[in-house]
Amino acid sequence: MQLIFLVIQIILAVAIIGAILLQKNGGDGLGSLGGGGGISGNSIISGRTTASFLSKATAFLMACFMINCLILGNMAVRTHNAKSFVEQALSKPIEEKTVAPQAPTNE
Repeated sequence: MQLIFLVIQIILAVAIIGAILLQKNGGDGLGSLGGGGGISGNSIISGRTTASFLSKATAFLMACFMINCLILGNMAVRTHNAKSFVEQALSKPIEEKTVAPQAPTNE
């Protein structure tokens, strides 16, 4: 079952990379955030931005990727029952070795 989700994770990662690379490059860098020295109609803050098909697809793929990450993490926790070294050491009862003193022998 975990293998199926790992394959889905790889497919989603490749699809996200492809969707991001196919998107139009804004070319403005940090200036596209709305404060780059001028008021542009296509800045993120302006409200005039419209999401293209690729940006919606990227957002959908990212949401699926994150949900798949949570599922894989949950599966990993449930299948891994081994205790850590510290937990094993703390759960062991302390063994007290009592050795009776031997009487001295006069030979």
